[in-house]
Amino acid sequence: YLFELIKQLRQLRNQYQVAYQKPIPLFVEGNEEANEFIRGNLQYLEKFCNIGEIIYLKQKSAMKKAIAIVFHEVSFYVPLGSLIDEDAELMRLEKVQADLEAEIKRAKGLLANPGFLGKAPKEKIEQEKQKLALYERRLLETINNIKELTK
Repeated sequence: YLFELIKQLRQLRNQYQVAYQKPIPLFVEGNEEANEFIRGNLQYLEKFCNIGEIIYLKQKSAMKKAIAIVFHEVSFYVPLGSLIDEDAELMRLEKVQADLEAEIKRAKGLLANPGFLGKAPKEKIEQEKQKLALYERRLLETINNIKELTK
């Protein structure tokens, strides 16, 4: 699962727009076998994810304000505070939310317009429906990110 962990950590960096040059801490909560696996593959995590430090947790402890990545019986946590300026990220997410809501309103208006539906090619109508679905998914993700940030 090393490849999947690297993929998840890189996606996390991308999602929160964290520069690769900024090292991030990684908390590992698992059994000794999992800890040994991480120690044995540390060079890959450092090279491909720029992990600054790895902290091995002794007991179960759901971390607050942290992103959890779970594989089998092992949980990995990246504290949000180490990734972002929370206030700036909240402002950015609220702007993204407003932009997406405006795009959804525009797309719904267009798709409710009988003139557009009567004159536009079927491909264009389908394209607008796909855009609307994409905007709605992104809005849901953005709202979830805002909720996670304001816990």
